[in-house]
Amino acid sequence: MTTRNLNRAWRDVIFAQYAADLEANEPFSIRYLVNAPEWKKDIFIDVPERISLEDYRCSVPTFCRAKYRDPNPAYEDENLSVRARVSRYNRQAEKIDDQQHDLESQDPSACRGDARDRS
Repeated sequence: MTTRNLNRAWRDVIFAQYAADLEANEPFSIRYLVNAPEWKKDIFIDVPERISLEDYRCSVPTFCRAKYRDPNPAYEDENLSVRARVSRYNRQAEKIDDQQHDLESQDPSACRGDARDRS
């Protein structure tokens, strides 16, 4: 009987995929989209240029330590950059809020409310 543990952490998945991409000689830059439960978000991990697997395996834990308990996983170093995936709805709401803020700074009585407050 063979038993295999198929439960893998997101870090294990991206390490294996990066190793496969290096072996397949994929063109760089490479972007990975993965769910990171630590931040309860999907994150993009961008690798702008080819680096060794060892450097990649060092950079990912460095990112995790730097952003531990930080609600925003945005991070950048010489080997990779990380950012949260923002949904189209949230992006539109932020844009509306920014526009309202600009209007309020010109005329405080022009706009009231928050575009994200839909209740």
